[in-house]
Amino acid sequence: MKRAFLMLLAVGMVAGAGWGCRSLEPADKTTTSTDINDSGVLAQIRADIRADAELARQPIEVRFSQGTAYLEGTVKDAALALRAVAAAKAVPGVNKVVNLLRTTD
Repeated sequence: MKRAFLMLLAVGMVAGAGWGCRSLEPADKTTTSTDINDSGVLAQIRADIRADAELARQPIEVRFSQGTAYLEGTVKDAALALRAVAAAKAVPGVNKVVNLLRTTD
């Protein structure tokens, strides 16, 4: 009887440990790594735009998802819009830039 109890306890512990490990893993590893990568690329685009003194003064909103950067807001002129697009395109991981910037000139 004692042996059967110990065997049942051991099986329960192994099954419980396996269940517990699986519950800690993300359901979709690809999405998680993509989200992390997207966050890093987004941060780099924003940093590069802020590094340009004139672009930093413009209200440019940046979004990034799955290789595409979206630039929105209003800039002083077309030349600044092109500089913002070039800054975004230069970041590794950016495959496409959607320019939704408006100009005040």
